[in-house]
Amino acid sequence: MGFADSVAVNSGFTKSVVRRVWPELGRSKDLQIVYPCVDVREKTFEEEEGIVSAWHDKGILLSINRFERKKDIGLAIKAYAGLGEHGRKGVRLVLAGSSLPS
Repeated sequence: MGFADSVAVNSGFTKSVVRRVWPELGRSKDLQIVYPCVDVREKTFEEEEGIVSAWHDKGILLSINRFERKKDIGLAIKAYAGLGEHGRKGVRLVLAGSSLPS
């Protein structure tokens, strides 16, 4: 993260965690809170020559969270399952995150 030109977070809580975990980053970069945290409009782009996305022909539902009960990761799985077989065709559910340190 130290090489990033800028860093954005999706909440004041996450901003405080970033400043606590990476104190140097918090001092050297202006941490911005962005809401909503993702742009949900459909995007189209031309891939650069030689660079091909692993899932360039798939839709991706991405959930990045801490893996803890209050984040209810199961809700993303239930929503994906609720799309039905036809709705899931060509779509990947990607869950990414980590647990809080002990």
